[in-house]
Amino acid sequence: MLVSAFFNDSQFMWNEFFGEYLAVQENKIKLLTVIVNFYQPTLRTVIPEEANKIVGGTPALEGEFPYQASLDLSIRTCGGTLISTSIVLSAAHCFEGLKAASTSAFTLTVNTTKLNGGIGAITRGVRKFVVHPLGEAYTTSTYTGQQAVIVGWGDTSEGGSNSNDLLKATVTVLTNEACNLQYNKINNTITNNMVCAAAPGKDTYQGDSGGPMLVEGVQIGITNFGEGCADPRFAGVYTRVTRYINWITISYTI
Repeated sequence: MLVSAFFNDSQFMWNEFFGEYLAVQENKIKLLTVIVNFYQPTLRTVIPEEANKIVGGTPALEGEFPYQASLDLSIRTCGGTLISTSIVLSAAHCFEGLKAASTSAFTLTVNTTKLNGGIGAITRGVRKFVVHPLGEAYTTSTYTGQQAVIVGWGDTSEGGSNSNDLLKATVTVLTNEACNLQYNKINNTITNNMVCAAAPGKDTYQGDSGGPMLVEGVQIGITNFGEGCADPRFAGVYTRVTRYINWITISYTI
């Protein structure tokens, strides 16, 4: 069965049979290229401990998020999204301090709900990673007020440890104006390249960086940063995928 990722309304959507595709086409998934989104140093230096961040989540069902990737980068673990048989979309700050020559030590795993693999899990090496150039951006779909699903194996509490089970939680997308009112208090700015979401007691946290935020199965965000652990004063901040569609498309040919 031939099933692939495709564009829908300028975002990525995965066919319902994608999990089965991964299982039966495993031999076609070679060394995976990691494509990473634009990294904004000013935000990273202000709140470095929150750059990786699912709190208040429930276990994901087997096959529910087969495209969710776990990236083992030797010095840290991050999430990602498989968007083709050879490309994973993740967050650039996950690769901070890492050199291109070090990719031989990286691995990533998809098609599983377990951080340590399990039945059906597919693990591959990483051939290279490509970081988005500064400043380039495109469309601006907002999704304000819509329910979004966040997914990851990250810490489930402040000072806690990674979850071995893939967790999911539902949050609400906020306006950037509302999010700026929160982050301006700590001298941070939410730009048009970002999208915020929150819900009481729910959040992404350390180890979730690079993972997807989805609305009705469409990826609209990449876990980026936040302040505190499910702190009601601050929403989680995600890279707005719709701002980088052209670059992601071009990266298919890199």
